Amino acid sequence: MSREEEFFAALQPLPPLLAAVRAQGQATKVPILQDEAGRFLALLTALAQPRRILEIGSGIGYSTLWMLQGQPQAQITCLDTNLSRLQQAARFLDQAGALSQVTLLHQAGQDYLNSQPQPFDLIFLDCAKKDYAELAAECYKALVLGGLLVADNLLLGGLMLVEDPQTLTRNRSSWQGIQGFLDQALHHPGLESRLFALGDGLLVGRKLK
Repeated sequence: MSREEEFFAALQPLPPLLAAVRAQGQATKVPILQDEAGRFLALLTALAQPRRILEIGSGIGYSTLWMLQGQPQAQITCLDTNLSRLQQAARFLDQAGALSQVTLLHQAGQDYLNSQPQPFDLIFLDCAKKDYAELAAECYKALVLGGLLVADNLLLGGLMLVEDPQTLTRNRSSWQGIQGFLDQALHHPGLESRLFALGDGLLVGRKLK
């Protein structure tokens, strides 16, 4: 953490439950949203006030709790292919008193979106990066007009900055998934998208038509 991040973190400490979830994620090496990205996500949900949210790749519920910080009345559908992490998320959400408004599904994003779910006001994408490109069009279709698509980890821990992805011995499919997603999201005629250098890189797109 940089000196600047430490300064701001001291001014706005995490609520106890969020701190506990973050500690659990770090202890068990579960990938979780970085705090500055979490605060941005809470602000975004507070401003947009989405009623129906879809989270693809919910892990142990850290991002879910950040979104509920901004929009406590939201109904959130959380997808993850790791059953153990979903069970941990359920325990944390129960502690937050929010379990009744969150639907936890042991399901992949592609399978869920192909089942023609109800439209969502906001979709938060944070699953396996190799799947991002495949999910881009389906996420767009699942949004209401004016809905928001938010995607995390678009820097892939700095690996997206390599000049030649062929030099990657690992994570090449993740690089390709994110690059394919960016190509679609930034050039989609019905999506107005902006990139933010927060956490590991965020994209926010608004459905225009």
